[in-house]
Amino acid sequence: LDMQLDEVPALPAAAAENLLRIVDEALSNVLRHSGATRVTVSLRCDEADARLVIADNGRGADATLRSGMGLANMRERASALPRGRFEFDSAAAQGTRIRIVFSTAEDHPA
Repeated sequence: LDMQLDEVPALPAAAAENLLRIVDEALSNVLRHSGATRVTVSLRCDEADARLVIADNGRGADATLRSGMGLANMRERASALPRGRFEFDSAAAQGTRIRIVFSTAEDHPA
């Protein structure tokens, strides 16, 4: 596990919980399904946005995993973040990459 984390400006409690649950679900999926030997969690922030990336070098997600509740829950949680976006990339034998982008600007609703 390789972690690269910037400090995140204060977020509303619900947004912080959603972010934590996304990371938890993504790492659980890596452990249960990927067969990965390496996973990277990166959280990069600037004045306006934060980018969370969870990537592994595992087998990639098949159709069953792509349509599972875990991804649906992560997508829903990401959309609940301030201006949140969810991206998912996976290919056979090339691993999986989840990217969440959300606002860190102070003008987002609490």
